[in-house]
Amino acid sequence: FYTLQAANQLRLFDFLPNDVHHLSKCIDLPEASTFKLLRGLQEMGYIEIDSTHRWVCTNKGSFLQSNHPY
Repeated sequence: FYTLQAANQLRLFDFLPNDVHHLSKCIDLPEASTFKLLRGLQEMGYIEIDSTHRWVCTNKGSFLQSNHPY
């Protein structure tokens, strides 16, 4: 729960798709911490990594983007 709450407070989902380097700058966290947060969200099924090594929202994660219609 805390992982999801932290990601939501940092608005991480609004910066996807992106790579870990750019995401860490967007949310103002060190890359290592950003990567750990991303891996936790991946384990919970909210994001995944694509073939170009960018993190993207899953269908489940897209509901947490601020521009989602619901």
